[in-house]
Amino acid sequence: MSISKEIKKAKRKFKSWVFKNQFKKEDFKKSKRLILFFVPKEVDVISGGILSICTIYKVVKELEELHNCNVVASFLPGVKGLDYKFSKFENNMVIFNFNEITKYFKDLEFLEVHIPDYMIPLFKESNPDLVSFSGWAFKTNYFKINILNQNDLLMPDLKHVKDLKKWVPNLTMTVAHEKYATVERRNYYDIPLHLLSPWLSPSPYKTRSFSDKDNCIVLSPDEIDRVPSDTMVTKEEIISKIKKMLPEYEIIIIQNMTYDEYKETISRAKFTITFGEGLDGYFVESIFSGSVSFAVYNDVFFKPDFKGLPTVYDSFDLLLENIIKDIKHFENPEKYTEYNWELNVMLSKIYSYKRLQDNVTNYYRGNIDFK
Repeated sequence: MSISKEIKKAKRKFKSWVFKNQFKKEDFKKSKRLILFFVPKEVDVISGGILSICTIYKVVKELEELHNCNVVASFLPGVKGLDYKFSKFENNMVIFNFNEITKYFKDLEFLEVHIPDYMIPLFKESNPDLVSFSGWAFKTNYFKINILNQNDLLMPDLKHVKDLKKWVPNLTMTVAHEKYATVERRNYYDIPLHLLSPWLSPSPYKTRSFSDKDNCIVLSPDEIDRVPSDTMVTKEEIISKIKKMLPEYEIIIIQNMTYDEYKETISRAKFTITFGEGLDGYFVESIFSGSVSFAVYNDVFFKPDFKGLPTVYDSFDLLLENIIKDIKHFENPEKYTEYNWELNVMLSKIYSYKRLQDNVTNYYRGNIDFK
């Protein structure tokens, strides 16, 4: 490693140490109760999952008087990351290394650990990397794990959930979408299940009217094959058709941006097309920024109310066939504004910070949706 890189690493390490110790002095309560969020390392990116976890963390921390716990975040045991914050967007999460957690929090009476869905297969008794975790956690009088199911399509095989339940019987699941906050999914996973309704933005949206927007179409970075679909249509075909038929429009694919840069981009764009889940941040946050969004209906995420909307197609084949015509239709300022408002009203019922606060409050009061 070069000297300049060593100096940068040392500076980051010192900055992390100072910041964490200041946080510890100011924020740690004299309590034998802890709520711990495990977060991924080296994914300092803008993603719906990371934004959601940071927002849940924020709400849980705001409710300290209710649950009387310290609330902290950590990398997994054995992971020694120098990064102590997600830097691409505003958030109040400070990330510790796990050995720091065991140092600061000893002889706990209550421990709840939140793990993202993708981590489930790692949490098993036979995993040698978790020896320090199990030795620390199982000494607690009351120990439980909650699975943060951010995307039911990406949940690991049910076998891994069952294995985790054998190891940690006190297991719950919180889900991010109403469509799979159901008794059927509770019975499928065979653990108590609770909705933590989505809220994406840690800071206000930049809303612009039609006249203040640019001839710009924003595309999500997803590939079509991430979505359950039988289509043979490719993302490249759709982009090629738009470039050919609408040469006056700039096309921007969201990548390598901070959250503030991303929000500025969607606020100035007239249209957004998401190739991912459908009812995702690219669709929702663009509407809240005054734009018109296009997506393909997905049974897992969309509620039936969205089916048949003029910009929510039944397939990517129909999106390819109709996208030019529909963009031209909404180039009319009156139609554009009216439709944006219609979607704004629908989405505001789902994406509400107050609603998420109520969900988290009910969770910690034991009022689980599906016990």
